Amino acid sequence: MIELLVVVAIIGILSGLVIMATGQSRAKARDGLRMADIKALESGVEFYVENFGSPPAGGNWTNFSNAVKSYIKGGSMPQDPTGRPYVYCRDIANTDLYLLGAALEVSANIDRDIDSGAQSGYGAAECSSSTGTGAGSPNCNDNGGGNIAGTVGTGFCLGYSN
Repeated sequence: MIELLVVVAIIGILSGLVIMATGQSRAKARDGLRMADIKALESGVEFYVENFGSPPAGGNWTNFSNAVKSYIKGGSMPQDPTGRPYVYCRDIANTDLYLLGAALEVSANIDRDIDSGAQSGYGAAECSSSTGTGAGSPNCNDNGGGNIAGTVGTGFCLGYSN
């Protein structure tokens, strides 16, 4: 009888570990999709720049979407898998500078993205979010220290910045 209880306890512990690992894997997969989405948006902006000389104006996601979606594969804007906001900003003073960002779920140190605290030069009038929430000044810090349109997490940001 005791042996049976031990076996049931071991099975319960192992199944709990599997469930926890699956949840973390799903979060990492969603983060991979978010990073791919931001890279696709960056490519769309760069194609736009080739045609028009500078990035589209910031401050309004609908206008940004209309400007770049024809340059994105499939012709439509990517959507976050859980409804988190994506952010686009364009510097008013230096109109060649722009920033795209997303908040990731898993804390990580990401190479080859823009890392810094609040991106000075990008105010509320220059930024917009895909969800319509205020974009504010994005914070692109890694390791869970970022904040993209009020969503705290690892900031993943790309663009042309100084």
